Amino acid sequence: GADYLESMQILERLFAFLLERMGLEPVLRFRGRRLDCSPPFRRLSMRDAFRRQLGWKLGDLDSLPKLARRARALEVQVAEDDSWADLFHKVFLSFVEPALPADRPLLLFDYPAGVPTLARRSGFWAERWELYLGGIEVANCYTEATDPAAIEEFFRGQNEAKTGAREPHRVDWDLTATLQAGLPACSGAALGVDRLLLV
Repeated sequence: GADYLESMQILERLFAFLLERMGLEPVLRFRGRRLDCSPPFRRLSMRDAFRRQLGWKLGDLDSLPKLARRARALEVQVAEDDSWADLFHKVFLSFVEPALPADRPLLLFDYPAGVPTLARRSGFWAERWELYLGGIEVANCYTEATDPAAIEEFFRGQNEAKTGAREPHRVDWDLTATLQAGLPACSGAALGVDRLLLV
């Protein structure tokens, strides 16, 4: 029954528990900088991250031609076969992610739905967040999509991408059928334990 916002709170409680059990103070040193892991963690929407760093209204860039024009203005290479998600990632990884604040854990939330995931969508946005610690992405979370049509659309896109990949591999259609049979409302985070321990 939890959504991605509730998963943020669960993650904060997990951090407090781990720090206590490991005998660590909430303020760590990472890469020569102070990292204050005291909850609540900083929250920043993808909308605000793009506005602050680039002055863009990301929600207005709802088509590939619109995003491509903006990307070219930043001198980003736009390939003929780039998808909306490809261009989004080129811009985000080059201009937005490096400027994210790194002094506290950051929950970057509400990713564009144009980046394919199994996250529940709400118009242009998807109910998804990623956790950054000291500038490193450590966790990925979303409210799971439960709409059978959205699930099928996602897997069809994955099948097309995987079939044309350098090393083709198949999509798990059995999982698709299971999800479409009735996934309850839920949310979960994939936490990179190796990255967490690094920090």
